[in-house]
Amino acid sequence: MSRLGRALLLLGAGLPDEAAASYQQAGPVDSWSLPAFFVLHGHVSGALAAAGLGRLDDLTVLLDRLEPFRGEHASGNGVAYLGPIELTLGRAAAALGRLDHAVDDLEVATRQADRSGAPGFAAEARFHLSVALLGRNGPGDRDRADGAARAADHTARFLGMGAYVERTGALLDRLGERGDRPDALTRREAEVAQLVAEGLTNRLIAQRLVISDRTAQNHVQHILTKLGFTTRSQIAAWVAHTKR
Repeated sequence: MSRLGRALLLLGAGLPDEAAASYQQAGPVDSWSLPAFFVLHGHVSGALAAAGLGRLDDLTVLLDRLEPFRGEHASGNGVAYLGPIELTLGRAAAALGRLDHAVDDLEVATRQADRSGAPGFAAEARFHLSVALLGRNGPGDRDRADGAARAADHTARFLGMGAYVERTGALLDRLGERGDRPDALTRREAEVAQLVAEGLTNRLIAQRLVISDRTAQNHVQHILTKLGFTTRSQIAAWVAHTKR
């Protein structure tokens, strides 16, 4: 449980390589042994970490394990809370490219968080909903994405949600100015985004471009912030979309 929680925190801090190492230490998903009062909380932490790290095989398994808990909230022995289960299901579905499912689940998560008096989780759900709507790009999706992004940004700034304020601001910029144009990124960032899409880790990107690991990590974080994304798989999907 501590390794999964640490991986999730490291991802939030923009340290994916360190997060991957902590996640790896937890062992294969089938080997996880969690206390009864942390099973749900542990699987949510694992799913969010797997989504952020692009561990899509693990994510598929964890989605199946979380499916029976729709309508519930993820808490651990009364001392930890990770929001509605649909928030994790929606974020995981988005990472797997299942955007219709992601939109449906994130809309439910938004309503559940609002009803439960959890505005921070409602803002988080609206942010990811906006990103999923932009990725799906169906009729009316861009307008819905704009409304969700504005609401998420307002709440994030009001609550001082440091992990999201920069992202919501960048997402509003993307909606208002940059859109899905490749020139949203600098030439070097576009190069790094392409390598992320090819599945390279920060370390391999650094070796390919003859830069330091830290510089590669910074480039990836800047890309995530500029495009309003939270996972490397979203960068890969964006790269594929801009090549059409």
